[in-house]
Amino acid sequence: MKARTNLRDALNLVLALLLLAGAATAATTTVTAGEEDGPTLAEQLKNGRQLEDGTLVGGQPTAAWLEEASAEGYSTVIDLRGVDEDRGFDEAAATGGQDQRYVPLPIASADELTEELARRFDAALQQADGGVVVHCASGNRVGALYALRAHYVQGLEAEAALEVGREAGLTSLESKVAVILGIEVE
Repeated sequence: MKARTNLRDALNLVLALLLLAGAATAATTTVTAGEEDGPTLAEQLKNGRQLEDGTLVGGQPTAAWLEEASAEGYSTVIDLRGVDEDRGFDEAAATGGQDQRYVPLPIASADELTEELARRFDAALQQADGGVVVHCASGNRVGALYALRAHYVQGLEAEAALEVGREAGLTSLESKVAVILGIEVE
């Protein structure tokens, strides 16, 4: 009988210690002012990146994401998707409803990556008042256009411009962009 009492007392002590440990853990995991409640806007966007100048780049946003971006001060959305690409919603109407400026610069194929488009892209960025979101379907065309802009508008050497493109999302279009920039591709 005494062994059962000791066992029960030991189990009660272990349970009490576990409850105390849980309470202590809960007390130390409270969120302090300024901490994120969830993923950042860039983390919510497919292949999303926050560039040094505060611009968000990546893949196709949702209407809800655009609403959140608007609330955080992103007032211009530059859409590089082709006219016939399905966005899942009317992006022009969604941005208009958020008082965001919608700038379509459609790139339907790699053949449309030109110096003129890079200059139009730069003009759109220069006209932006507030935060800017630049997207295509995956972020690849975004990176391509950033590389061309870095070379043709900002005067970077071809290799440096290509690195700017990579940082902005350039992937499968890299060899095409390299050729446009005059870099020999093997």
